[in-house]
Amino acid sequence: MANGEHVLESLTEMDRYMRDLGRSTQPAAILDIVRAYLRSWSPERIAKLQTIDAGWAPFDEFQRPTEVCSAADLRGIASAVHSQCKALKASPLELTLDLLELDRFLFVANQMLGRLEQQSSTAARDAARLRDRVGLAMSSAHPGAGRMF
Repeated sequence: MANGEHVLESLTEMDRYMRDLGRSTQPAAILDIVRAYLRSWSPERIAKLQTIDAGWAPFDEFQRPTEVCSAADLRGIASAVHSQCKALKASPLELTLDLLELDRFLFVANQMLGRLEQQSSTAARDAARLRDRVGLAMSSAHPGAGRMF
């Protein structure tokens, strides 16, 4: 496959993952998409990335993706990759398209996850407030409610 074809195929695949991130409504779905994205990387692509990786990329020495089980895992991986991208920009080493794609994807996934977590937290607070209001309204409407004797 020619290099241009690999880039075009990669962009198409990346677009699909980005679309899936944008459609996600649950934090768990974001983590599923991140795991699928990392599993989609070929061993050759990972090996190429690991030529400039000092152990910070989300793949092990056997070209397997790092487990992403929680929001904290995603934040840690995204932060490590982004920090290394910034450091590489200041160095004589060249940032590869694969590394830039990985950084972009993890950044978007992390932002989407944060937004969904915030929405979920806000919804939970609102539901708790509603339960409190309903509980207060019920107890004031029935003064003897909840008393045993």
